[in-house]
Amino acid sequence: MMGFIADRLNNMALICLILSITVPITIYYINSKYHQLVDPKWKKENDQQSESKNQ
Repeated sequence: MMGFIADRLNNMALICLILSITVPITIYYINSKYHQLVDPKWKKENDQQSESKNQ
């Protein structure tokens, strides 16, 4: 069964599949770390208050 699937996938499709998974996850991780480091103090306080209201 795996041979049938492997024959149908070419290298370009495999590369695109891997990139379509890793690129959005990487961007999300970098964005969250950026906001943790750069956001002003008042913004962080508002975010914490809104999170506590949601829980």
